[in-house]
Amino acid sequence: MIGVIGDVRRGRGLVGDVRLWTETLTVWATELGFDTFIFWPMTAPLSQLAVFAAEVVPAVREQVGQIRGRR
Repeated sequence: MIGVIGDVRRGRGLVGDVRLWTETLTVWATELGFDTFIFWPMTAPLSQLAVFAAEVVPAVREQVGQIRGRR
């Protein structure tokens, strides 16, 4: 997944805050069957990776678990 996490107005790929990333990846996992995401940050790779690992991944796991638990 190419993009930028944060308050950015434009760019390539998925661009938006943690909430947008979480919602998008959750839909891709639950509705499209994606089970693997490769993160390719467009800027500040170390800080972007830290946000992805600490905030996005746990939130997506939680939401996917909740959705799959209801099925």
